[in-house]
Formats: sequence, structure tokens, C-alpha cells
Amino acid sequence: MSPADVGHLSGKETLDRPTHEDMKSEKIFTVSGKHLLSEAAIEDATNSDSEELESRASGKHLLSEGAIEDATNSDSEELESRASNEPKKKRKINFTKDEDEAIADGVKKGLEWEVIVKVAHLQRTPNQIKERWRRMKEKDLVRPAKVRKIDEISSPYLREDETKAMDHINTRRKELEEEEERLRAKEMDLHTREQELNALEKKKSEREPGREDDMLKQHKKIICELSIREARQLREQARRIVAENSYRIGKIVSERHGTTYNDAWQDGHVFRELNLRIVQHNDKKEELEKVKRELTKKTKRIEMMEMRTPDIAKELENLQRERESLDIRQAYNRKEELDLMSEREGLSIEKNKHIREIKRINDEDASRWKDYPVLRERYVLLTLLGKGGFSEVYKAFDLQELMIVACKVHQLNTMWLDKKKENYMRHALRESQIHKSVVHDKIVRLYDVFEIDENSFCTVLEYCNGQDLDIYLKTQPVIPEKEAKSIICQIFSGLNYLNESKTPIIHYDLKPGNILFSDGEVKITDFGLSKIMEEDQEVMDLTSQGAGTYWYLPPECFEVSKEPIKISSKVDVWSAGVIFYQMLYGRKPFGNNVSQQKILQDKVIINAQLEFPAKPVVTQQAKDFIKRCLTMSQTMRPDVKSCFLDPYLKPSATTRKDKK
Repeated sequence: MSPADVGHLSGKETLDRPTHEDMKSEKIFTVSGKHLLSEAAIEDATNSDSEELESRASGKHLLSEGAIEDATNSDSEELESRASNEPKKKRKINFTKDEDEAIADGVKKGLEWEVIVKVAHLQRTPNQIKERWRRMKEKDLVRPAKVRKIDEISSPYLREDETKAMDHINTRRKELEEEEERLRAKEMDLHTREQELNALEKKKSEREPGREDDMLKQHKKIICELSIREARQLREQARRIVAENSYRIGKIVSERHGTTYNDAWQDGHVFRELNLRIVQHNDKKEELEKVKRELTKKTKRIEMMEMRTPDIAKELENLQRERESLDIRQAYNRKEELDLMSEREGLSIEKNKHIREIKRINDEDASRWKDYPVLRERYVLLTLLGKGGFSEVYKAFDLQELMIVACKVHQLNTMWLDKKKENYMRHALRESQIHKSVVHDKIVRLYDVFEIDENSFCTVLEYCNGQDLDIYLKTQPVIPEKEAKSIICQIFSGLNYLNESKTPIIHYDLKPGNILFSDGEVKITDFGLSKIMEEDQEVMDLTSQGAGTYWYLPPECFEVSKEPIKISSKVDVWSAGVIFYQMLYGRKPFGNNVSQQKILQDKVIINAQLEFPAKPVVTQQAKDFIKRCLTMSQTMRPDVKSCFLDPYLKPSATTRKDKK
């Protein structure tokens, strides 16, 4: 039902009840032909002009400014006549019954006159319906039940439930205003915080440029001091252990021989006691042997006698008992001898480690870098790990990456000519370039290379917390085949990576001293003699004949020819085969206990014959693999990839089952 339909209702016409949407949009609905206002209309009218409502509640009929303006615009002639006090004949206006009920209903709901006109769609002016209401009250034309209720309450316009509704509305309005006030306060607080944050950001950006650098330097300094403090404690502990072992195991002393002094070993009390026990054991052994010889002679002399009396038979029986007792004593003596030999072997291994530690400490005390220097403002040198001909390797701490590294400091001889220094530097830089390009879990990483001064430079390497294979073989000369196989398999894994790179690399100096252990894993290091081959190149000229470790080099490296000697990755295959043989048998296959000079002079490697000792027992598959690696002919020898894929190095069915 449209608003126009509502406005034109007259008489006693009956209309259908409007929908909820109609009531909301029109704010009025009709029941039995009567104009009734909805609650929404009441609320709109109440909010629009609460002051008018209050004035009406007090019993005073006042027109709002809007009503006056409407009345002025609609009935200006009447207002002019009133203003000039000129009498004018009023025209009689007739109101219908529905209009009277709409006026009464609007007044009951506390609406202003102009609102009643608009909401009820009356074709009247506010002044006309106001006058009509006055006359209705005088003549009591309003419906008795409704009008009496309005007259009986304190306000002639409002009912008691409508007053409560107004109070509820005012309360909610007050709560909303308080909530708005809290939101405004929070917004102000947020705005203040944003301003403070912006001020801090501005302050941070305006700080001195070197402030952060100073803080970083301060942090580095603290870390450096802590690292040095720990290293100093470890040094003191190492020297304390050496002092204790020097008393227990022995020490190195200087002995004078004419005008020179030479280092000599002096046994400690443990070695002296062991040697004394060995001497006593040997004396006891000789005594038992002497008794045995006498018993044997006595027995033979009696047995040669022709007459065998009961006394002679009894004496032979006693000699036999003594012989059995002597055999038991000799068996016990042999067991005791084995124990003494085992103890002496263990002490010898401990002695070798002790001697190495003594030399390391002596080298550390004499080192130029002993006072914890910080190289390049980044690497603090802590503990000497080892010393070579022209280099020292230090355990160091990287203050930038916050990790342990190994710094290899190369020291050039100050007596060298400039050309020799230049050659050494070129060689070292070449090694660094080769090594830095290699990234594999079986190869020690190279992180950095830098110059310290005109006579020294440093290479920063991955730190390996274990020992090298050479030291391991000195403490355990013979390694079980399963363990040795695992080690050689990891070595070939690293060699295969070098061989499969775009420009294949020949290590050329593979030996136990260049095989490191780190957390149980094998890693190849020292690329000082490495050779880089061209892409798709199978062989290359050997330009450094005579370099390397002779026990581990193949025959082609010792050949003498007018033409340049050709080498390939098969050099590393031979070296790996020698290492595998040494791990299994506790000795080198060629030139064992022979000096490098004698190997070169006697052509030991060129004329070598491969032999396998009876002990320890090694599988035939391992021997066959060693034979393939140590093939004398370079052309017949398998390459790195073939050895890496060799069936012997593949996990066996048992191993795969165990892994599962």
C-alpha cells in the first residue's frame, strides 16, 4: 500500500493490513480504516524535536519553528490578517472522521502538528489540525476511551509506557555518547603513540652513522674476549696434561754431543716400571728354559740306562710330573709376555701422541701468531693445530659468521728472492682458486683467502674436529675391512665429484695425512698439488715431476722421457689403492719403511710387485679391488668413476637389510 493510498482514505472504508516492509517504509498502518502511527514514526518524531515534546508534556501547546514556517507558507493570508488585527471571515473547514482519529492518534503519540500532517498524509495545514484539535477537546468529539486516558495522565500527550521508552532511548543515547568518548580517547592515545613511534624512527635515522658500527664492534669484542678466554683455559689444560704425562710416560730432553745438542727421549716412571717387569719376565723365562733343558737331559740320561729298576721308574715318573708343571709355568709365562707386549704397544701409541703434543705446544709457543691475533678484524686465532714447512694451521673463530674455522697461515721465507716468493704466491693462489670452486660433503670447504702482509697470507678452511687418517693409522695400524671399506668408499665419492666437474681436477697428493675425519665422516683436503684438466680432456702433461709423496704415486709419475709425461685421474686411483692396502695390512704395499730418496734412486715403484700377506685375513673381493686400483699400466688401470661404481664398493645385500 502506497503513502498516497493512505492519504486519500476517507469515511469507513476498510483496507487490508500492510506488510512489514510497508509499515517500515511508510511508518503508518491502517486497521479497520483508521490511521495509526507505527513505533518507528513515533521514534523519528521523538528524536527530531524532543524539546517540543517536553513543552507539550508540561501542558503548553507550542508550535515549533518548522510548524510556524509551514503555517506561514501555507496560510500567509490568515497570519497577515492576525498580525494587522483586521477581522476576516473564516471559512468553515469540515474534517472527516478518519482525519479526526488520525489527529487524535498523533497527539496521543506526542507528535508535532507538521509531523502529524506528513505522517498521516492529511491535506491540511498544521494550523488547521491544531485548531481542529482545540475544537475537538472543547466539544469532546475525540473518542471517549482514548481521550480520557490522555486527559487522566500527567502529560496530555504521552502515556506511561511511552515515557519509559523515552527514558530508555535517552539512556542508550547517553551510553553511546560515553562509548564515543572512550573511542575518541583511544584514538587520541593511538595517535599519540604513532607520533612517538615516528619520533623514534626519526631519531634513529638521525643517529650518527658510525653508531651501529660501534655497537657491532663492541659485540665482536665481547665474543672475541670470550673465545680467547676459553682458548687460554684449553691451552693451560693441555700443558697440564703434558706435564703429567711427561712424568708418567716420558719427555724430550736435549743432549749434548760435542758442540751440538740433539733431542732425546727420556722414559717416565710407567715406562721404567714396564721395562723392569719385562726384564724380570725375560729372566724368569730364561730360568724356566734352563730348568726345561736340565729336565730334558736328565730324562734322556735315565732313559738310556739299560737296567730299569723300580727306583728308576719312579724317578722317570717324577721327572715327567716336573715337566708337566714346567709346561704350565711356561704357558703362564707366555701369556704374561703377551700382556706385557700389549701394554708396551699401548704405551708406545700413547707415547707417540704425547710426543706430537709436546712438539705442537713447542711450535705454538714459538709461533708468531701465539698471542690470539684477530686477522682481517674477523678471524681470531685460538689454538695451533699443526705446522708444516711454510704454514701453520690454527683453530680460529669467525666473528662474522659465528663459527669455528681453520686458518692456514702461509709464511714466506724472508730470505727468498722476489721471484721465488712470486712463484709461491702464484701457486698458493692457484690452489685457493681450485679449492674454492669445490663444494662437496666429502671435501673440506675453503671459505676465504686474504693477504696478511707482504710475506704472509691466510686461507680459511672448514674446521674438522677429528684427527687425520695418518694419526689414526699410528694408533691403530690395522683397520677392520668393513671400516676400511667405508673410508675408501667416501674417498672415492669425493674423487668422483672432482672428476665429474666441468673442468676435472686431479688431487695428485692423496695420502693418509690429507684425509681428515669430522664427526665420523671422511673429508679430503690439501689441494696444493692439484691439477686442473681442460673440458673433455682425458690426459694432461705432468709439469711438476718430483713433487708429491712417493709411496702413494703411480709408476707413470717416475718415468723418465724426453716427451712430457701424461697423467690423468688414474693417479688418484693408484693413491686410493695404496691407502686401502695400508689400512687393511698395517703397512704400505711398496717401499714400506724406505725413505723417499731411496724409492727414487732404486726405482722401487716402477719395479714393484704386489703381494698380499697371509695375516691379517682379508676377503678375496678386497684383494681383487686393490689389484685393479694398483694396476701398473696406466691405460689398463680403471678411472675414478669405474672404481666409484665398482661392485665391491656397493652396499652388500646384508648391509642393505641391516639398514632397513
